[in-house]
Amino acid sequence: MNSVARYIMCAALLLTTLGGCSTQRQLGSSKLFSRETVIGFYALAPGETSPGPLYQRVMTFSPTVVFIADASDKECVWSSRTLSAEAPGAIPPPSGVSGMDVGVVHVSQIVDLQRFVSDPEFRKRNLADAAASLRPWKVALLPEPVLAARVSDGFDDLARSLEQHGVVLALSPGQGYLRSRPVGSIGETAVRYLALPTDPAAAPVDTLWLNPAPRGGRYAILRAESDRMSWSLYDGEGKLLDLVTIRTSSRSEGASNFLLTSEATALMKYGNEEEPAQP
Repeated sequence: MNSVARYIMCAALLLTTLGGCSTQRQLGSSKLFSRETVIGFYALAPGETSPGPLYQRVMTFSPTVVFIADASDKECVWSSRTLSAEAPGAIPPPSGVSGMDVGVVHVSQIVDLQRFVSDPEFRKRNLADAAASLRPWKVALLPEPVLAARVSDGFDDLARSLEQHGVVLALSPGQGYLRSRPVGSIGETAVRYLALPTDPAAAPVDTLWLNPAPRGGRYAILRAESDRMSWSLYDGEGKLLDLVTIRTSSRSEGASNFLLTSEATALMKYGNEEEPAQP
């Protein structure tokens, strides 16, 4: 009987230990996906070669990482800078961006738009990290705006690929701030295309696929948790200029003014036509 009792006690202890380990893994995962992720974004103005004072302004939000676009760099427009605990006031050196998980957000960069839309294998490799990531929010960094005053050639293939991979925001540098209406096959998976301003005084663009854009924007802050994400644009003094909040439970409600990808593609020809010469 003693042997049987000891066996039962050992079995109970083992089950308790295994249950505790399982709970700890679950809590660890839950903790990761409930913690707020903060990421900074901005584009260098023409003539700027380093972030300078603007970086310090962005750092007041305590982002995990800052992504900076340099439109003059034709090879690799986006770079990242991660705060160093040893030198919190210094501007760290730039790092390349391919595909990376930052808290609850996955960030990937598309370097060559022309090759992306024309080479299916390149497109597949470029989005492999996004396809494998289990993060609830996915952001794509583009080298140039694809929905600006005109729709870019190849937009259809690009837009469908980003939507299929769960991308919610596609960011690029642009002369002025741009934020498109959500574009996709359905509102629940539609993608918003944004351009960060290199010239805060640039006149806003007025087209069917863009929302009204404020002037004066200088940097953006992305805050994300597992169930919601907010995008905010600020001027150089820290004044809030634009705010968008998206929730996983109601993405379609937040995209009530969404535009079908096929509609944007149909508008491409119209958008790319030159104005007829006046007689």
